[in-house]
Amino acid sequence: MQHGDRVFELALRQSNAAPETPAYLATYPQALTTALEGLSKQENREMQKLADEWNEEGPPDEENRK
Repeated sequence: MQHGDRVFELALRQSNAAPETPAYLATYPQALTTALEGLSKQENREMQKLADEWNEEGPPDEENRK
């Protein structure tokens, strides 16, 4: 499961609401925090490396389209 999928699933479970509804969106920040806290040291390093790359070069075209 990708990290974004983890956050999505956590927010769904925490809100018990459909995506993009106010109830779902209200739980999203906590779901994101929970998912980030659950990363292993290796996953955290990989995410930081990706963030650094995107900050320097911007995201790949595929991500921009999303």
